[in-house]
Amino acid sequence: MKEKKRVCIAGLGHIGKAHLEALRRLGQTEVVGISCRENAQQRAEELFVPNGFCDWREMIDTLKPDAVHVCTPNESHLEIGLYALERKIHVLCEKPLAANKRDAQRLAAAAKKAGVVHAVCFHNRFYPTIRYLRRWIASGELGEIISIHGGYLQNWLLSLEDFNWRVLSSQAGNTRVMGDIGSHWLDLAEFVTGQKIENLTVKKKQVYPARRGPDGKISPVDTQDMASVCFSLTQGGLGCGFFSQTFAGEKNRISLKIGGTKKSAEWENISSDLLTIGDRQEGTRLLGRDPRQLKPVLTQGILTPGDALAASHGDAFTMMFAQVYQRMDDPHVQGEFADFDDGVHSMELLLLPEE
Repeated sequence: MKEKKRVCIAGLGHIGKAHLEALRRLGQTEVVGISCRENAQQRAEELFVPNGFCDWREMIDTLKPDAVHVCTPNESHLEIGLYALERKIHVLCEKPLAANKRDAQRLAAAAKKAGVVHAVCFHNRFYPTIRYLRRWIASGELGEIISIHGGYLQNWLLSLEDFNWRVLSSQAGNTRVMGDIGSHWLDLAEFVTGQKIENLTVKKKQVYPARRGPDGKISPVDTQDMASVCFSLTQGGLGCGFFSQTFAGEKNRISLKIGGTKKSAEWENISSDLLTIGDRQEGTRLLGRDPRQLKPVLTQGILTPGDALAASHGDAFTMMFAQVYQRMDDPHVQGEFADFDDGVHSMELLLLPEE
């Protein structure tokens, strides 16, 4: 019987907790420690994790895990990632991979040298319907892909009083809305079409030049709240996307519309089990509620076809992690998860100068 992989999570904000819950659904992992800045052991006990540390180095050195999940602010990804890779520990890092392209390249080089599994958490690739759409496009069902558009909308930073470490370039780098949510959309656009984005141009806007911080004082911020992009695909199609964290009424909506010479397809994460298929002759129809259609794209043993009809944000994390940990046991497993090379490519797109 294979032994469970011992896992540590660095960072216990919203995303760190999402990683914890997703990992608990896997049969082959055991979360043995978490790290956070304050009250680490108390928080670990509240979450039924045996060990809590305020220092992630102490956590790694004490527990010697098989894998580390990096869920901390962007500026710390390089230091934590390198520390783990130098000890031949597998690393799963939240996006963006680093605060800048140079740091991302250092992580990718270190991962290759260590010979371990490395992944960037572009988990949206693992909605079953997204993976089904990818195969459908590859089979030629839509014809030649001539256009793609959509966006990613949130409203959690709509108010002057909304504040988070992500609005500060000193902690998040200067990618802000592009790195936080635009990176997900751009990765999905490339993943479903099987093509790379080229000739990308970007326009950004800052709604609030200053925000009220936790201390109650109005302080300047140096990152952008919204962005729009235009680009081409490697086979000639055109695309555009709009990303905002200040769009009232939208908690977390991703939309993707792909136009082909035969048909079109539309997907949104808020109805993740459905694909809308457009056909000039046959009209518009819904696809995706048939469990038999989704069975080939499910990660083995994680979701049944019936479960996948209502696959959630957390399910996408779980299915991604399942594939990553399968690769740790068998290097021949063909994975569709993003690795650190993909993370470097993402940073190259995010850091293109504004038009």
